[in-house]
Parts: sequence; structure tokens; C-alpha cells
Amino acid sequence: MNTKKKTGIEIEVALKALPSETLLTKKEIEELTGLSDNTVVTTLSKSGVPTSSRSYRVLLLLERFVPARKILDEGGTYEKVEEFAKTFSPLKSDEEEEGNEGGDLSLALDQFTEDAAEALYEAIEDRAERLIVYMPSMYMQAMSGAILKGAGRQKLKTELLRVLKSKSNSEISGQRLKFLRSAEVNEVDVTPRSLPASDEEPSD
Repeated sequence: MNTKKKTGIEIEVALKALPSETLLTKKEIEELTGLSDNTVVTTLSKSGVPTSSRSYRVLLLLERFVPARKILDEGGTYEKVEEFAKTFSPLKSDEEEEGNEGGDLSLALDQFTEDAAEALYEAIEDRAERLIVYMPSMYMQAMSGAILKGAGRQKLKTELLRVLKSKSNSEISGQRLKFLRSAEVNEVDVTPRSLPASDEEPSD
């Protein structure tokens, strides 16, 4: 179904009947304006609107597309439309906008990660300083917990028995050595000695 070609004013009226944030594709713009696809694309391009975008807000079309159509309706050329478009800031396509948003998001995430890491490090450092005074008791509790466990308990028992046995043997050896040394010092000579000869002869 062919739609009658609308003038710039008629296009303006049709667009103002829609919410300003409404998105229209090129095909929908063609149907609304009655313009050919080539005319729609050329008008968008000359008015500084990226033709690679998938859709366009009504507010943007009212700001750029409609004035461009009015200039052409009045006999102006696309060169004049381009001069008009220079009064606006350059627009970016959907892909460029998405790329920028992705880059901005990436930078924001990097900054957030860096800030979070720094905050976490400071928190850990502060907590560590507070825990230093409790380290000895925490160490003893950890040791006690290990001892109460089966393997740790058996290992401790075996080690204690070894130490006690070694100490006992050492003490016994020391006492024995001490006794022998004492005996050597206090030893009494009990070897039989010959009596001195007597001048008297035994009686018969």
C-alpha cells in the first residue's frame, strides 16, 4: 500500500502525535512520511543523523529530519541541509554508542575493582594489627585443638614417652656413674697384709 508523500509540516504533525521517546525504524519512517527508502536515508544522512543506526527517537527526528524536509520543501538543496546540520553536535551510531558504553563500563569496573581491592587490603591490615596481641593465645588454642585430635594426640604421647624415657635413661646413667665415682673415692683397701715379725720364739 502506497502512502502519500507528506510535507515537512505534515511529518512534523504526525511525529508530534507520538511520545518523544518513541523509536522508529527506517521502514516505519518511510511508512509515516510516505517517502522512499532512498529519500529517508539521504535526508537522515544530510541532516547529520547516522544511517547505520537501527532506530531513531521521535525527538531526534523532530529536531533534525523535519527541518531538513522543510528546507527541501521550500526549494532548498541537500547542501543547505548539510549547512543546517553543522549547527548541531555530531551524532554517533548505535554501535558507537554501545561501544562507548561498554568502554565506560569497563573503566568503571576496573576502577571499582581497584578501589575495592584497596579497601579490602586496608581492612585486612587494620584487622591484622588488632589481632597481633591475640596471636599467642590463638596459637596455643590451635595447638590444643591439634593435640585433642587423634593423630596429634597420639603423636604427642609418643613424643612425650620418648623424651621421658630418654631422660630416665640419662638420669639412671648419671646416678650410676656418680655412684661408681663415689665408690672409687671411698674404697677401703681390704687386701690381707702380713704381720710384722716377732722377736719372741713360739713356746714349745
